Amino acid sequence: MKNTETLHILLIEDNLTDVELVKRYLTRKFESFQLNNVDNETAYIAALKQNQYDIIISDYMLPTYTGMDALKYRNLHFPFLPFIIFTGSQNEPTAVECMKTGADDYVIKEHLDRMGISIKRAIQLKKIEKDKYQAEISLQYSAEYYH
Repeated sequence: MKNTETLHILLIEDNLTDVELVKRYLTRKFESFQLNNVDNETAYIAALKQNQYDIIISDYMLPTYTGMDALKYRNLHFPFLPFIIFTGSQNEPTAVECMKTGADDYVIKEHLDRMGISIKRAIQLKKIEKDKYQAEISLQYSAEYYH
């Protein structure tokens, strides 16, 4: 991602104070970004269907939905869209479970300063994954075509 491009972020967060903290932090780290905040499953799915995002950042626990549920939906429908779990609890087993389920990173709210690096890294890694996948598909197609 180039510095002049607008970063499109889907934030799944029910705590408005945390939404404001994330906005303030992102303002310091990124020249241009657009943040869309949702706080439930219906709004999350609708946002993904209506817009294109560069990354999803999700709270781990919401009143009626979880970050893991959102991650599983992403895995099924948007596998190359980077996904970061953003949580208030520092729980190693939970972090491991999130990473095994496909999260690109796990950022603790008290360590918000990691978010910028985490976003850039997740976007880079998903781009590499997508490019590799597309190259493999292209190679398969070529092999089938020439046989």
